[in-house]
Amino acid sequence: MGCYAALRETQMLFKLRGEENVKYEKNDVINLIQDTVFKVTQIRVTSTEINLLDTSLDIRPSDFIYIFNLLEQELKVSVTDLLINHSYRVMEINSLSKALLELIKTNESCTIQT
Repeated sequence: MGCYAALRETQMLFKLRGEENVKYEKNDVINLIQDTVFKVTQIRVTSTEINLLDTSLDIRPSDFIYIFNLLEQELKVSVTDLLINHSYRVMEINSLSKALLELIKTNESCTIQT
């Protein structure tokens, strides 16, 4: 079973138990990003330091719409919000996973306070 499938299975288990807020680890988010990129583009990105905008990867700009959409559905956060306050370097998988985790934490604290 792939990492993405294992993550989906864990989330389904949490939902069955009524635990909507799944706690993500950095490696979970990294694997999710890598698997999502592969799912959309058929390009396997193994390095966490490479920038997804790097032309050597040959990811079409339009693919990012689908990648962001899938990540938003999975993580329940607005991935496009990351582009507002970050430089292009946020598109490195390591940086992207870190920024997504921060966004998830921010979302959780907003949900708890309301």
